[in-house]
Amino acid sequence: MLTARPISFKLKLTLLMLGITLALGISISYIVYMSNVKTLEMQITKGLEDTALKTMDAVDMVLYERSLDIRLIASDPIIRTRNSTSKTITERLIEYRNLYKIYISLSFFDVNLTRIADTSMMHLGKKNKSSQWTEDALRNGVVSSASDIRFVEELNAAIIYFASPVKDKDGNVFGVVVARMPIGKLYDVVNKAVGIHGEDTEIDLINRGGLLLYSNYNRKGILKERLAMWEDIKKFMMNKRVGNIKGYFNIHKELKEKNIFVFTDEAGYQDFKGNGWKLIMHIPTTKAFAPAVELRDRVIAVSLPIIIFSVFIVLFFANSVVKPIIQLRDAAAEVGRGNLGIELKTKSRDEIGELTDSFNKMSKSLQETTVSRDYVNNIVKSMAETLIVLGLDGAIKTVNRSALKLLEYREEELVGKPIDMIFTAEEKLFKENDLNNLIKIDSVRDTEKIYVAKNGREIPVLFSASILCDYNGMPQGIVCVAQDITELKSANERLQKFSNELQRSNKELEQFAYIASHDLQEPLRKIKAFGERLNAKISNMLDTQSRDYLDRMQNAAERMEGLINGLLTFSRITTRAQLFVSVDLKKVVHDVISDLEVRLEQTHGSIELDTIPVIDADPLQMRQLFQNLLGNALKFHKKDEPPVVKVYSKPLKEASDMVFSDSKFCQIIVEDNGIGFDEKYLDRIFGVFQRLHSRSEYEGTGIGLAVCRKIVERHGGAITAKSSVGQGAMFIVALPVKQKGGNL
Repeated sequence: MLTARPISFKLKLTLLMLGITLALGISISYIVYMSNVKTLEMQITKGLEDTALKTMDAVDMVLYERSLDIRLIASDPIIRTRNSTSKTITERLIEYRNLYKIYISLSFFDVNLTRIADTSMMHLGKKNKSSQWTEDALRNGVVSSASDIRFVEELNAAIIYFASPVKDKDGNVFGVVVARMPIGKLYDVVNKAVGIHGEDTEIDLINRGGLLLYSNYNRKGILKERLAMWEDIKKFMMNKRVGNIKGYFNIHKELKEKNIFVFTDEAGYQDFKGNGWKLIMHIPTTKAFAPAVELRDRVIAVSLPIIIFSVFIVLFFANSVVKPIIQLRDAAAEVGRGNLGIELKTKSRDEIGELTDSFNKMSKSLQETTVSRDYVNNIVKSMAETLIVLGLDGAIKTVNRSALKLLEYREEELVGKPIDMIFTAEEKLFKENDLNNLIKIDSVRDTEKIYVAKNGREIPVLFSASILCDYNGMPQGIVCVAQDITELKSANERLQKFSNELQRSNKELEQFAYIASHDLQEPLRKIKAFGERLNAKISNMLDTQSRDYLDRMQNAAERMEGLINGLLTFSRITTRAQLFVSVDLKKVVHDVISDLEVRLEQTHGSIELDTIPVIDADPLQMRQLFQNLLGNALKFHKKDEPPVVKVYSKPLKEASDMVFSDSKFCQIIVEDNGIGFDEKYLDRIFGVFQRLHSRSEYEGTGIGLAVCRKIVERHGGAITAKSSVGQGAMFIVALPVKQKGGNL
């Protein structure tokens, strides 16, 4: 009977490598081509999406800047007053037009839509027709930003309208300012996207109804036509900021080829919410995938000679692999017979050579196993922490020198004994977690326990235990590590005692300040009352010097009363604090401005209030905080310049000098144009009874900013300031938006 000759390993390896080479060559060629097509599509789509987003954001930024312009013009003092003449308003509008240069004309209409003033001096006295901007500005009382776009025959241009209601000092709308900007200013922004992706890229800018506001291929349809297939496209855009339609989509019926199609929806910019415009970009697929087609042809041309060359490489490789494998087989047999000193010569630096080196190292390592075990044992015995190794029955198998020293046992007194002998009855290791539970949870980390030394001394330790497993994951024992924390516990107890004493001392100081300032009120009232009676009764009988003494006494009593009231206010921040509730800071500031109305009239000053948030706070203390900050801003003003105070919020991440970076904090800024101060006195101004100016220059007790700081710190925030002499001051308050609840 004939027996088939077995196929050699060399032939098997050769056939295997040839098959792998052919399969890999074909697969790689296909994958390279397909992935290149997919990657190219993703890159083009992502590039179009990024460009669409940036372009739409740039459009929104232009519209936002124009809305700021029109608000600024509408708030101009000359335009806001009802007493300005048509000529005066026209001259002011011409100044703004010359300043911005982007507008064709600026106009002022009264509430009846009669044109009162116009920079072009046209149509004065004529009544304007109702439009979208009249609806926004006059009926709804809001800024109309690009909601009205139309072609103006007399200007032969498409115009974007911006309008803002004009309100008098009582907040009543009595007119509207209108600015006209050529839509070409937006085209300049959109055209940049074409420059980025080439002339083959087509762009449409449409309003929420699908009307073309811009198109780089359908100029005649601008402001006249709706985008083709608008209703179908709108479904893909629903509830999306930016995206693309899967696959390819014929956007326009007249296009004969498929296109990569992306869109972006208007998101607005800052407080400008946008008008629902959309930007659509697309590029023909034949243009997009031209590089991929070229790559496919190159891959086919290069793959064939590479495969032929690979056959020869495989034959050479198979021969070079088989020979060292045979040598390793023979050497392994020698090791199996006990010849541990065998060493093979390495002839190559590839994986086979590394395998040979590993074999040599293994052979040498087997000879050094006993030395390595001793080395590990020495490390364990030298550990500073106590180390105890248990068997699965809870008996001690190994204990290091640190554990013996701490527990004052000899090694033979512990080895073989149950671990519970070094614990108190209440601290037994397996009392709450038996061995099976410990195996399930794998480890116990940083648990405080009590060791019991040989002499009965109890030692607090930070205890950890974990299961010791073999290579197959089977439990072999328990490793216990502990650290003596006697000194740490003693230090913590001293620290807690000190903290309690400090809290008690602070409460006593606050109570003392309140009682002292309150009890001082009564004798001070008597001094003032009797001083006034004395002044009324005998002032005519006193000489000039005596009357001066009496006046000084009265002034000192009034200053003393102010200091005591300030001290009383300072102490009540915590002693009479209220619970935190939701507080609308904008309403609080409005109330404070109302209280400061007389001072505003006396100084001819103004307070500008922007949007500020709603937070959790003590409402009375928030009012007190802003009363002090705004009052100081009005008090420390320049003698030759009316005070102007601005109150606004700002993203906290932009304030590099604040220590907070968490988005749960808000930042409120009170900025004025007053006398300012040198920042080297920054720490001083927040101290109690600290002043930078004499009482003859500016009234006050010097406690207002100390009260502000204490209020802010009670709310878990921080307060600081920026200023320079003669350049005004900026007070920056950072407060948590949400509190944990209750009093702090």
